[in-house]
This record gives sequence, C-alpha cells and structure tokens, in this order.
Amino acid sequence: MTSRSASSQRRASGIRARVFAAFAALALGAAVQAQTVPLDKPLTLVAHTAAGSATDLAVRELGKALQPVIKQPVLVVNRPGGSGAVQMTSLRDGPTDGYTLGLNTSSHLMVFHTAAKGKLKRDDFAWLAGLQTDPFVLYVRKDSPIKSLQDLVALAKQKAQAGEKLNVGGALPQGSAHSIAFSIFARQAGIPFNWIAFSGNGEIAPAVLGGHVDVGQTNPGPLIPLAKSGRVRVLAVMNATRISSYPDVPTYAEAGFPVDTTWAQVRGIFGNRNIPKDMQDKLTRAILLAAQSDSWKAYMERSSLLPLNQDQQAYTALLAKQEEIGVQWMHEIGLIKE
Repeated sequence: MTSRSASSQRRASGIRARVFAAFAALALGAAVQAQTVPLDKPLTLVAHTAAGSATDLAVRELGKALQPVIKQPVLVVNRPGGSGAVQMTSLRDGPTDGYTLGLNTSSHLMVFHTAAKGKLKRDDFAWLAGLQTDPFVLYVRKDSPIKSLQDLVALAKQKAQAGEKLNVGGALPQGSAHSIAFSIFARQAGIPFNWIAFSGNGEIAPAVLGGHVDVGQTNPGPLIPLAKSGRVRVLAVMNATRISSYPDVPTYAEAGFPVDTTWAQVRGIFGNRNIPKDMQDKLTRAILLAAQSDSWKAYMERSSLLPLNQDQQAYTALLAKQEEIGVQWMHEIGLIKE
C-alpha cells in the first residue's frame, strides 16, 4: 500500500469517526431533550395539608423529581383548610399561566358535596396527571392494650355500653377520604366512633402517642419511621393484599373484616381549567416524565404506593368514577342526607 493511499484511508477513517461522533451527539441530545420539558420560570406546587402528611411528602418528592425535567426550581406551599377547599379556591381564582398547580386526593372530590357544595366543582379544574394510589392503615401506640382490629372493635363496643365512643384521629374533617375509609370499616364492625380531625399525620401521631385518641388512621409512608422505631403498632391495612413496607401487618379481611377496598386514596396534579391547552399538555408530559425518575420510583417503593401514571384524559375519567363511588358511600354512611 502506498503512503498516499494509506494517508487517504486515515483521512476517510477520521471523517467517518467525526461523522459518527456528530450523529451520536445528536442522538444523545435528542434523548436528553426527550427527557426534559423546559419551562420559562419556577413552578409552585400547593399541598392542601400540613407538613408531615402523606400528601405533603408526595408533593415534595414530586418537586424534587420535576426540577431536572423542567429545568426550573419547584416551590412547595402548604395551604390547609376546608379539606382542600382553601387550596382549590386559590387555584381556581389564581393565575392561569400554569405555573401554580396543586396536588389533589380523593378527599377533594367529596368537598364538592360537603364543605364547598355550590362553591366548587370538578369541572372548575384541569386534572393533569394521576400519580399514585395509597392504602389506609390504622395504628396505636406501642404500649396500647389494642393489639388487633378485634381488640379495637371490642374496645369500641365496651365504650358504647358506657355511653362513650371510640376516638379516631385522622386527616381532615368528616367527608374526607380518610373518614370515609374508617366509616366503611366501622359500618362493617358495627361500632360508633368520634372522628377527630387533624391536618395530617404530623398532628395525628402526637395525639396517638399522647393517648389523646384511641387509634390513628393515616397512609403507610409517613408512619414508617415511627413503626421502625417501635413507637407505634400498625393494626391492619385497608388493601386487597399486604404491602411491602409492613409485610407482617394483615389486611382488614385477614383481620376478620372483609371491607370494600375499592375506595382508595388517589393522588395527582391539577390546576386552573383556563390554563392554555398547550401548557396543560406540556405540564402533563413533565409530570409523567418525573414519575419515571429513579428518585420518584424509590420513594414510591419505600412508601408502598401503587403507580397510576395516567395522562389527563385517563385521570379525569378515573376521578369521575372515584367521585361516584365516594358519593355513594357518603349516602350509605349518612354523611349526605338528601
């Protein structure tokens, strides 16, 4: 081979390498771009509960997962009150540019029929993406004589004979997703109770530990540190199957109370219905990308949460069904009279 032909081959090889590198860079750039939905300014996420609740934890974890996707900071604001009515009113009456959103739960759907009846409705909002479903758990402090759901029911019946009621600490007033869940159990067990409303597990847990309520109801995630430290005993999980964070805790059915588990805590992101449609679509893409991140998946796993990952159309349809189920139960247990 002549030196001229060898030189030509080296030049051709170099050109091919540069072309390949250029295409690789373009492909990498396209892949990175596909994993981001850049926004023009910081995003605010509003929680309807106080710090320390399962919803507060969810919104903060989502904020962390969203930041690399939208290439902007995410600010979390807690705006409790009215079982979500305060948060929803602020979103409905606030800016329509899409940079202020809220995290909703199933409780929001019931507010339309209770505290905010005639003032707010589901169609006031754009339901952008469904993120997760979360079971309910009942717990007592570790030194409580209540060691099972059977013990809890026995105490409730003993109190009833003395003209008293079981005191249950849970998130938000009667009509919330939590209160409906306990009402479903209480109806099955045939026990009366007082629902003591708190803004989240950050307030419920001290009441349980201090003996101010007989039992607390929350979601699995916020309770894990207290359960691992041995300060509380988890009695049962309202789910069709046991959950990974509490593998030794029975379901309600296993504990002797086969309740309807179709009522679940659903969480997702929503905003003002007048957000421009192209912005709504962009936000939905960003949220669902964040839900695929390693940090979000790790949080979901350690909190025993089930992924929804639903787009706007699917999530809106799910909430319509959830509202129907919730209203039916509210009629059944007497929270809606008409």
